[in-house]
Amino acid sequence: MPTDSAASLPPEIRSVVAATLRLAHDKPSIAAVALVGSWAPGAGRPDSDVDLVLLTTAPEELLGTDDWFGAIRPRARLIRAEDFGAIQERRLRLPGGLEVELGIGEPSWASRAPPTCPR
Repeated sequence: MPTDSAASLPPEIRSVVAATLRLAHDKPSIAAVALVGSWAPGAGRPDSDVDLVLLTTAPEELLGTDDWFGAIRPRARLIRAEDFGAIQERRLRLPGGLEVELGIGEPSWASRAPPTCPR
């Protein structure tokens, strides 16, 4: 994420992104972290969640346990887990109420064409 884009994010969103980057640093299997969704282009609103994608060579390290949730924010709790095929969702609610959607998948996910949406 370019520095100028990060600087324009609200402090709580920057904090979540920074914590996720630290998690990636501590887990060598995480190959990439991407901010996606409304906050990526700076269009997030006060009620927007934070959408992050974590690409990892060992998805089971994150999907098989919840011991890493506290790295995002202490007392973060899982409110939803969803299987979207190539990406597995872990949606967390932070103590202040902010929701963080983490999409976890293998690096090959990034080379796939996005699905088309019916109009």
